[in-house]
Amino acid sequence: PTGCEGYIDEALNNIDKTTSQYLKLRYFYLAFRLAHFKQQEPLKIYEKYKYLLQNDTKTIVKDWIQGIYAGALIKNGQTVNGVYEFSKLLDESKINSHLSYYNFFHIKTNEQWNELLNLAKTNEEKTKFYALRALNENSNILEELQNIYTLDKNSKWFDFVLYRELLDT
Repeated sequence: PTGCEGYIDEALNNIDKTTSQYLKLRYFYLAFRLAHFKQQEPLKIYEKYKYLLQNDTKTIVKDWIQGIYAGALIKNGQTVNGVYEFSKLLDESKINSHLSYYNFFHIKTNEQWNELLNLAKTNEEKTKFYALRALNENSNILEELQNIYTLDKNSKWFDFVLYRELLDT
């Protein structure tokens, strides 16, 4: 095939042709990544094939897809939703956890911050958001620690921020 469109279509066709769940996921990733890079409606591809992510198999390919999905949301003007999706990568089981911090800079206003907090389904997610905000060099670490402590004094994110701050001092 010539051009990226051909490769996207070829990868999508291969999803239906293969019986291997890993290869299905890999073809999904390849088509999704290329569509995102070429700005050719990657969110439509994600919506159609996201069912492939629903099994319990752990693979880095799912993390890659999660990162591209978050980036595609941001490129599509859904900044807060994209940052929320990036925040899901900040986990000990994820290889690309740095993407959560790297992309948190998109939250620039109090309105966006409040919208992000409203997306949180649990206090665990809220404390993670405060921890991510604490990583900014201009943040007030003590205030962020207090915010986390108020929500959950036993939060792993409290320990995470405190440990990082102790390392810096």
